[in-house]
Amino acid sequence: MIQTLYLIFAFLLAGDECLDIEPLEGPWVIESGSRPYVDLVCNFAFNKSEINQLDVKWYFKEEAQPFIQWVPSSNRQAQSIGDRWTDRLELSHQGGDDTFSQKVRLRSPTSQFSGQYECKVSTFHEETRTKLNIIVYDPGEGPQLRYSTAEDGYVNISCSAHSVFPEPVLYLAWNHRHSHDEVTKTTVRRDLEYDVTVHRLLPPTDIPPETVFTCRMEIPGTQFSLREETMYFPGRIQPRASQVSGCPSPFSFLCTLLINIIFIIYSAL
Repeated sequence: MIQTLYLIFAFLLAGDECLDIEPLEGPWVIESGSRPYVDLVCNFAFNKSEINQLDVKWYFKEEAQPFIQWVPSSNRQAQSIGDRWTDRLELSHQGGDDTFSQKVRLRSPTSQFSGQYECKVSTFHEETRTKLNIIVYDPGEGPQLRYSTAEDGYVNISCSAHSVFPEPVLYLAWNHRHSHDEVTKTTVRRDLEYDVTVHRLLPPTDIPPETVFTCRMEIPGTQFSLREETMYFPGRIQPRASQVSGCPSPFSFLCTLLINIIFIIYSAL
């Protein structure tokens, strides 16, 4: 009888547990070095009876060891773990009787802090998690578009980007023809930085004079896109004009138009 009452009592206590967590707040995409800091906020609710059981841990990139640990009932501030986070974090929290909001401020985020962040809240009987993937991209240098003519008349178009994170995608095009699958690609990785080059060999019959070569660089998972264009003039110095996608400007359009007109006049001389 006593054992039965104990089981009923334990069941009722378990039924009162109410650990709930909201989606992790923070930016999805940022450019490396573009902000002095970013804030990640973990909001959760719990039953008042669980406050002495609460344990909050933060994880990065699914690593086994947390980089932040906080036990609210200890009356101590949250602690960061690991040399990577030294002088990088500012930790704070606020809350009421049955809610807490923990804020992690990451100073000067760079590409090394790109990845998945996870806030895990647990008690003796349950746990809940929330995750957020953040891309801290670095546009590096590029794209740089070049062409050269071989002795047999074939034209080699190449486009390269350097020190980019994450790995960029380069697209070559000429006269509205795209050649993503038919290019030769070379990728070199140094730590987090990627150098990527694509090139395509074209017969002269495919590229009449004043053909416009285009290279577009995109960074996956972001809206970042850059395009460079070059007009083809056989036997002449290659001209170049760049345009940033997503940043429309009437001045850049007029400038590109004026350059193209000058090239056409020059080629007719």
